[in-house]
Amino acid sequence: MATLDHLLDTLQVRVLVANRGLVGRAWPVPEQVLSCHKIYYTYKGAGGYTIDSRTVELQAGELNVLPAMRRNRCWQDPRFGL
Repeated sequence: MATLDHLLDTLQVRVLVANRGLVGRAWPVPEQVLSCHKIYYTYKGAGGYTIDSRTVELQAGELNVLPAMRRNRCWQDPRFGL
């Protein structure tokens, strides 16, 4: 645990692009491989993403990191569409 604590204490993040957006029913992102890590903070609603073959749900109030160089696909839960 000490190693993880040290890593988190010394972690530095460089944000290249930041954006806040609303997504509607047409938001599904086609399968892609990202060239950089992507951070999603779900403010309201829900959705999900698949990394390789593992599915993760996005819930309001959660922060998720999609890793670079991994096959992924994202979508919005249609119950929360605009």
